[in-house]
Amino acid sequence: MINIVIEERDRYFASGLESAFSQLFMAKYCRAPAFFHEVNNSTMPEMDIIVLSINTGDNVDCLWPALALRKTRSLIIGFYEKTMPVRVKKPLFCLSKVLWLDKRCTINELALKVIQAWRETLVGNGEVAMRDCARCSRLKLTEQQRRIAWYMLHGFSIAEIAAEMKINSKTVSVHKYFMMDKLSLHSNQQFLAFLHRKNRISTISLE
Repeated sequence: MINIVIEERDRYFASGLESAFSQLFMAKYCRAPAFFHEVNNSTMPEMDIIVLSINTGDNVDCLWPALALRKTRSLIIGFYEKTMPVRVKKPLFCLSKVLWLDKRCTINELALKVIQAWRETLVGNGEVAMRDCARCSRLKLTEQQRRIAWYMLHGFSIAEIAAEMKINSKTVSVHKYFMMDKLSLHSNQQFLAFLHRKNRISTISLE
């Protein structure tokens, strides 16, 4: 059995991927994949292939803390639309082996690249391809940053956070800037998306 998780909001596209993967792996390996639809800490340890959907302009670093829990030998596939995702000069090592595919690619292109990447995943050095996110400084927050992150997750404005924490609004803004800079995130949308994903894996609390 090949376990495949597909994180994709477009259900038509996700359904098409399921059909394509089913035909591909049955034809090549006589194995029918089992499909899942959410990247989280309960699904990750069992997944052989992880399909991620990238929005235009996304910076892919640190958007999926759950990847730290994946199997040693697993293939990550990132689908983007029209333009490649934004990546920093030195991408996180755990994302260095991602297979990037345009959503407009043909079935033949998808089949050839996925099978090649799958073979390389099975015979490659899986130990080198892993990343210990628990020890990654980019994912660690100070006590004050964690509290600010919690308030932001719950919809508080900069001024409201400052009032709750009894600190200056500029101090909140500076902490927010440093968090985004450390994570190589460039917009509030990216920052909040990261916080929500991080919170799903490791709960952000006030305590």
